[in-house]
Amino acid sequence: MINRFPELAVIKLSEDFRDNIKAGSIGTVVHVYESHPVVYEVEFCDDDGVSIGDEMHYTFTHEELIFYCDLPSRITYK
Repeated sequence: MINRFPELAVIKLSEDFRDNIKAGSIGTVVHVYESHPVVYEVEFCDDDGVSIGDEMHYTFTHEELIFYCDLPSRITYK
């Protein structure tokens, strides 16, 4: 069984996707589709926080993504 990425997990792309979204690009899981196989909707942004690509979000399978960090566990709320 594959551990699933949670929503808001920060991931890295394992291989080139498009000209402007290369392997190693960092993105955020914005939605998990409970299908078979599980599919993740991911948003990639540039250094200024502007979404990269023609569309805002792209879908990937688990094998196309590498876990980077679980952002919500790193945030301290006051």
